[in-house]
Amino acid sequence: MNIGQCYYCGNSIYSDDECVSSHHSLYHIECKEQHEDEMKAAMDAEWLDNKRDQNNTDRILKHLKRTLKPKIWDAIKWETESNGYGYLKLVTINDVSGEKRLGHEYFGQSTAMRHVHDNTDNNTYSDGYGGDVYLYIGLNRYLKIHVWG
Repeated sequence: MNIGQCYYCGNSIYSDDECVSSHHSLYHIECKEQHEDEMKAAMDAEWLDNKRDQNNTDRILKHLKRTLKPKIWDAIKWETESNGYGYLKLVTINDVSGEKRLGHEYFGQSTAMRHVHDNTDNNTYSDGYGGDVYLYIGLNRYLKIHVWG
């Protein structure tokens, strides 16, 4: 008698087969082990990617703090302190998108940063926002920051 379908391989599971149920899913015993191994490998790979991104973000911020004028660094610090952020990258004008705004309009206070490209969207349903902000740091370079909140 067929009692269901294996979540992993899709084959039928019969009443005389050895099977395991987990969270409203049925597995063959071998399939359950393979599925757990694949999930563990995927989680490890995701953790390594997140760690690599965090190290890259830390490295970029440390470099910018050391090399930029304090007035410009203050604007970057305001942006990172007032939002959730990640995925930092140095880009050129060709990679910039979004609405061009004056620095003092964007930050709401006087700043040495000439302009900011704001490519964020507001979500009225969850009262949140997210997207990319491009901060001009001089020499035709922008700091791309993915922000959310």
